[in-house]
Amino acid sequence: MCQVTRSTDIEQDFMQIDNELWLFFSIHRAEQCHIYSNSNDHTESISINEPALVNTPCNKSVQCIDTQMPVTSCTPHRTLVTASQISYSKTQPRIFLPIKNMTKMIVSSYESQFGKTINELIDILSSKKTSIKQILQMGLTYTLTAISLLLIVLFLYLFKLVKLKFQQDIKYLKSSVHKILPL
Repeated sequence: MCQVTRSTDIEQDFMQIDNELWLFFSIHRAEQCHIYSNSNDHTESISINEPALVNTPCNKSVQCIDTQMPVTSCTPHRTLVTASQISYSKTQPRIFLPIKNMTKMIVSSYESQFGKTINELIDILSSKKTSIKQILQMGLTYTLTAISLLLIVLFLYLFKLVKLKFQQDIKYLKSSVHKILPL
């Protein structure tokens, strides 16, 4: 399991998923990247023309057209990336999995699961028959709710009337005090 953290400065169109695994997204034009070996003069090229997961080697510098990707350290753990669709990894020495195929697969999986859930819910609801007792309970519940709301409205109205009465009494007392004690 890997943990993906998002950078605060996302000006580049790639994000590091794991030490050797990068997500290239928002690709507007073909991205040409060169991998330079530190031990010899061997250079490898990768062409990325669509959003994809790309495996880059550790301890090697990777230079793309606009940016220099940071060198990643080698780790003893293994990152496994799988897809049910045929990928381009057979023609390239690096893992290159287009995101478009993964997105279609995830959406179709969610759609099929949603359909199954809706069908199960319909089956459950259609198999339940309401009895007279349940209908009476529901009717009683709605009636009690309506009566409670009416009582609350009546209480608020009475509260408002009492408040107005007290305000009138306070005005009368103020005017009486002003008459007795002129300022």
